[in-house]
Amino acid sequence: MRASRPVPPAIAADDAIEVLFSDKHLVCLSKPTGLLSVPGHASSDNLKSRVRARPRFNTAEPVHRLDKCTSGVMLMALDAQSCSALGRQFAQRTVRKRYIAIVDGVLDRDSGRIALPIRATANHRPLRAIADVGEPGAKACATTWQVVARSAGSTRVLLSPTTGRSHQLRLHMAAIGHPIIGDVMYAIEETTLAKSQRLLLHASELTVAHPASNVTMAFRAPCPF
Repeated sequence: MRASRPVPPAIAADDAIEVLFSDKHLVCLSKPTGLLSVPGHASSDNLKSRVRARPRFNTAEPVHRLDKCTSGVMLMALDAQSCSALGRQFAQRTVRKRYIAIVDGVLDRDSGRIALPIRATANHRPLRAIADVGEPGAKACATTWQVVARSAGSTRVLLSPTTGRSHQLRLHMAAIGHPIIGDVMYAIEETTLAKSQRLLLHASELTVAHPASNVTMAFRAPCPF
């Protein structure tokens, strides 16, 4: 049986959302945990609306999303041309993404790669599930992981997805027996959930080519855990 959901942390006030970088083409922010990236049916509060409320960024349009419970680097375009240019990079998988996570259990290897397809679930959206190769609706995806540090009962890892499927990192780590601590969707053990009141997953770095200059830029947000 799934454990009771932990009490979510307080969401940062608007003026506490850090702007990591901005120019006339884009703005990069550090999204707090517990805040939707874009408007959703369950809540009207979201990062896009908060950012657009600032006159300087009133045209901001997200070019990717983070799960509500995931914190970290999130990029928005400030004009249509930049939005298209950045969107193409995500579609063509030229964007480099790195995440920090703390997973339950101690990984016995120092690094690895997970290549398991994911599919939507018909009756339990927004949950995803690991799919069989060739199964209708299955989408190929891959994640590489590297151990950063081990401690009693948990492991800090660096996760690098080469695809950007919904819930990919959460599903992949759970599939190899090391769910991300605080994951109320895929970590079903009470001990896993009890270790944190938030999902211990943070988008720590995003590397893209600037939409106007084509210069490679790496945006980073310090991990809060």
